[in-house]
Amino acid sequence: MHDTAPSDAPQAASTATPDAVHRIADALARRGLSVPAIVLLEMLRPMGFLCGQALCVMEPILSPMAGGAHRRLARFLEGGDGIERLLSALEER
Repeated sequence: MHDTAPSDAPQAASTATPDAVHRIADALARRGLSVPAIVLLEMLRPMGFLCGQALCVMEPILSPMAGGAHRRLARFLEGGDGIERLLSALEER
């Protein structure tokens, strides 16, 4: 049998780099959205994998509009530590 792993699978672990997480946290803090973001992320944490899968299912619809950003978001949500690192960065601020 052939391995059918997607070609971008090695990139999944590096999607949420610490620099990107801190940029997102800084942008949310500048806009005064740290608390709402923390609440949303805490609610989203148990369903992160399912939300990532939903984005993959909706790829044919999202691709023309999002241009690939939805794939990065899906990998971020599916990788268990991405949400945790963003929460930690937001709570530091």
